[in-house]
Amino acid sequence: MSITIGKQDKAYKQYSLEKINEFNSNGKRTIVHFSDTYYPIIDGVIKVVENYAKTLSDKFNIVLIVPKHKGKSVVDKTDYLVLATKGLFLSFVNYDIATPFGDPLLKKVFKNLRIDLVH
Repeated sequence: MSITIGKQDKAYKQYSLEKINEFNSNGKRTIVHFSDTYYPIIDGVIKVVENYAKTLSDKFNIVLIVPKHKGKSVVDKTDYLVLATKGLFLSFVNYDIATPFGDPLLKKVFKNLRIDLVH
């Protein structure tokens, strides 16, 4: 099931908070990984980040912090959590720069999530 961020912010936030509660109580260590790009753009960085998340999610809780693409993104519900933060779209290169500072969902995540490693 996919959630379109922007159109379904409330459902996405609720899903994220539920996933955080699951991560805090399942006994696994939690890794938060920041990336400067994510789907719908496809490049080598995104493939590596996705492969890390898929591979490590068996033994660890994985949270990916990525920019929203053009203000909205599609995020699949997976074993790992993808949090799309505010971003600045650069149209001349079709690229987003994450600007997570002041993002209320991200603040709530960091306040409530037990984090063991940041990458």
